[in-house]
Amino acid sequence: MADTRVQIEHKRVEEELHEKTVILHSIYGNSPFLIGVIEVAKQVVLAIDVNNAAVRCFALECCNQREPLLGMATDANAFWSAQCNHCLKEGLPVSFEYEHAVAGSKRLLSVVIASIGSADRDHPRFTFIAEDIAKRNRWKDEILRSQARLSDILANISDGFLSVNYQWQITYANQRAALNSPYEQDELLGRNLWEVFPELINTRLETDYRKAMTQRVFRHTEVSWGPPTTWFDVRVFPNPEGISIYWADISERKMAEENLLRINEQLECRIAERTGELARMVSSLLEAVDERKKTEQQLLHLNRLYAVMSETTQTIVHTTHRDSLFQEICRVAIEHGGFKLAWIGLLDENGIIGPQAWSGFDQGFLDLIPVFSQEQPIEMPATCSAIKNEVLWICDDIAKEALQPWCNESAKRGFGSAAAIPLKLNGKVIGAFTLYAEEPGYFNRQLIHLLQQMAVNISFALENVDLACRRLETERKLAQESDERLKTMEKLHQRERMLMEQNRHAAMGEMIGNIAHQWRQPLNSLALLLQRLPLFHKAGKLDAIFLEDNVNTGMSIVNHMSQTIDDFRNFFKPEKCRTTFKLAEVVAKTQSLVEASFNDLGITVDIRAENDPLVSGYPNEYSQILLNILINARDAFLQRNDIAQPRIIIRLGMNGSRTVVTVTDNAGGIPDDFLPKIFDPYFTTKGPDKGTGIGLHMAKTIIENNMKGMLTARNTGEGAEFRIEV
Repeated sequence: MADTRVQIEHKRVEEELHEKTVILHSIYGNSPFLIGVIEVAKQVVLAIDVNNAAVRCFALECCNQREPLLGMATDANAFWSAQCNHCLKEGLPVSFEYEHAVAGSKRLLSVVIASIGSADRDHPRFTFIAEDIAKRNRWKDEILRSQARLSDILANISDGFLSVNYQWQITYANQRAALNSPYEQDELLGRNLWEVFPELINTRLETDYRKAMTQRVFRHTEVSWGPPTTWFDVRVFPNPEGISIYWADISERKMAEENLLRINEQLECRIAERTGELARMVSSLLEAVDERKKTEQQLLHLNRLYAVMSETTQTIVHTTHRDSLFQEICRVAIEHGGFKLAWIGLLDENGIIGPQAWSGFDQGFLDLIPVFSQEQPIEMPATCSAIKNEVLWICDDIAKEALQPWCNESAKRGFGSAAAIPLKLNGKVIGAFTLYAEEPGYFNRQLIHLLQQMAVNISFALENVDLACRRLETERKLAQESDERLKTMEKLHQRERMLMEQNRHAAMGEMIGNIAHQWRQPLNSLALLLQRLPLFHKAGKLDAIFLEDNVNTGMSIVNHMSQTIDDFRNFFKPEKCRTTFKLAEVVAKTQSLVEASFNDLGITVDIRAENDPLVSGYPNEYSQILLNILINARDAFLQRNDIAQPRIIIRLGMNGSRTVVTVTDNAGGIPDDFLPKIFDPYFTTKGPDKGTGIGLHMAKTIIENNMKGMLTARNTGEGAEFRIEV
């Protein structure tokens, strides 16, 4: 199936290639240009493949035949051959003009030759394209004559004309153009336009000239240039060399237009004045009546709102509970303010507005509120908009500004306008106080100012109530937090003591094993001494000298074993004071504690000290840290039985002012997944029956907390390296 698709695609590509080849050959064969491939063989130019136009021009027999293009020994052949050699030498196309004579006629040709390469160096091949330029030269002469006639026309017109090239150089200027410049006509040619007319810079004309030059578009404008009453009609045309600028004086026309416009304006002003006077006389009487009514109504509304503010202030002073405060504010707004409905809504955690207190003409109106959130301010315009925009929001005409069902429900209850005051607590909007009035446009500028002041007062009261509540809550939480902190500290102390005890027990277990290794050889030696005594006694060789030597040897062994007990006892003795100790001594002492067990396992411990630095701290704790690291290295060797020469290298040195001890083994290293966790408590790779996972954790804790140092680990390739810096 795949081969069939490939064959179909291959056939389709061949058909397209054949079709395009036919088109290309058609274009090539029917081109009016002379096109072909030639070859230079022994200084003779041979036609290899030429199109029909070239066959006719050079009088060839056919278009695909190796025959001389220009004869065997003609001047034309020598000239073409030289041009081909020059093209081959330079590696670049060659262009030249050449007069070709055939059948008694001459044709002026423009020829371009380019090398196309050839496997045979003695017969290089080239491609050429030629054009008969005799007709083009005739056209050029005709154009020059037309330009001369055009120049005569432009020189004699009464308007200014300039031609500017792409470099902004003036290439032509008529006499009228010279009159508008400080130069004579012949002096303008070749000068920069902006030098001749510097007053055009940063004007509208400069913008038009540059757009016409760069965007190749026609520009037309009327500008005042020179004296204030002088106007010009300027037209800019793009041309092949740049732009052409034509201007005509239209000052008289502009003056006539201005006079006509001024007369029309004066007439319209007079008509408007007469009409306005009549309208003002009528409207002033109506406005006086309406203004009086509005003023009386506004005074009534203002007095009522002042009463509401006064009662609200007293409520704020005497009320410390938020719900009571809300209910009293709503009651005061209805009884003293004359509003139809007053209610306070708060936002819950889901952004839903729910009523907390209300008073007035409700009749189920507030039952619709929970279904609207602050994300839908259009359906409940005043309340939601006030909460969302955090400013006082006025809905002057609910019937026009609200959507269903809010608009319809408000109309049923006679609500005409509404105002919503955002309630803020600690700078954050928590709800709104909404007032509904009977008539539209109830809330004027003075009422809005009083409502804004009321919003400040209510928010202040909320902050006081909240502050008292938060103070009580903070005191309760502080007491609870103190109890929790004491309990947590006690748990931490117990856990730390438990970790220390577990670590000490684990270390004691290791020490008991080391003591066994340390005592095994001395006990064997002491047993041999005791066994020799009866043998020598039977043989009659038990004299005083032999007995004294054996007693001295036995006491030396006993003293050595006693010293071992002292070493291990001092190792576990707690230290209360910091002291300065030699690092090399502590390292040597720790190595001696495990030397016997390491020797039995074939593990070599190599101590390399660059110097003998001093450390301020606790030598026994430092020794316990080294012991934990050495025991971990030993266990790593025991887990792998394929290490021929197990080795541990302990290096002592300085890094600036800090002492550095590194313990490096060749046990294969720590797995990358485990490396970040090795200092975590109870983390072990040895299994629950072989390790507690607290040794390295306690070592890191002692170094960082007790000695203000640092304990790190990394893999070296052959094994692991632990680094202690103090």
